[in-house]
Amino acid sequence: MENKYSTEEYKKIKDKEREELKNTLNQGIKDALNSERYKSFLNIMSRCHNYSFTNSLLISLQNENATLVKSFTDWKKDGVKINKNEKGIKIFCPVKQVFVEYQMDDKGRVALDENGEKIEKGKTERTTFKVGRVFDISQTNADRDKYELKKESNEKVTNKDKIISTLEKISGIKINFKSSLGRANGLFNPEEQKIEIRANMGDIKTISTCVHEVAHSLLHNKNNKLNLSKEQKEFEAESVAYVVCKNLNIDSKENNFLYLANWVGKEDISDFKDSLDRIQKISNDILKFFEKENSKNLDKQVQNEM
Repeated sequence: MENKYSTEEYKKIKDKEREELKNTLNQGIKDALNSERYKSFLNIMSRCHNYSFTNSLLISLQNENATLVKSFTDWKKDGVKINKNEKGIKIFCPVKQVFVEYQMDDKGRVALDENGEKIEKGKTERTTFKVGRVFDISQTNADRDKYELKKESNEKVTNKDKIISTLEKISGIKINFKSSLGRANGLFNPEEQKIEIRANMGDIKTISTCVHEVAHSLLHNKNNKLNLSKEQKEFEAESVAYVVCKNLNIDSKENNFLYLANWVGKEDISDFKDSLDRIQKISNDILKFFEKENSKNLDKQVQNEM
């Protein structure tokens, strides 16, 4: 089949597509300063936590109801077909390029060794980004039940103790319960490496508070040299708590993002982008740890049954 574009024309088309996606992303970041839009973005992050914050945001802008996205190739590996006429969700895909530098002779030509081979001076690796496409499970013939998308969330959390135990392993800090913490529901003390949670709260409130304080311990510990305001720290911890709890099907319905107001009206929102990056990375670390623990528990269960 003959290619209807020249190499130069094809490159221009791809460059334009990449630029348009960048503009969509930048506008999306500004739009995310609205609390409802931000919550929608975090919902996507909770379901697609292994994607960067930029790609999570791009997915939410193009399909806010997305639940599980994969590339055409990854769906194919699972034996899943993309439905006819479906358009992919555009994201940025990293492409690693290796550049080789060669030694030059006194005449400015590439030096050759005794076998006539070019002499390498060194290699440098650079990452660029191209526009790729992923597809939500709703765009495929996949069996949704197989991917465990239908889970019940109860007011009473049956595996509360296991969740808290896992959070202690993640942070490396014992979670202590106190009858009184003044006006706070939870506290993280970076100097004493201590997490304290108000006792006798409901299961959902207890877990979301535990995740919030563990997020502080991972994001804002004394070894982290970040010069952040109290409001920015609270915003980051609350966002991580929302993403993690949503993924664990624990919906507190109490999360608020009033601290978004810190960035409203600012032209330079680079601090906001940095926060989103940290939120995504810590949320992903926590959820991957939970997945690992769940996998261990399943293996033990199978061994016991055998």
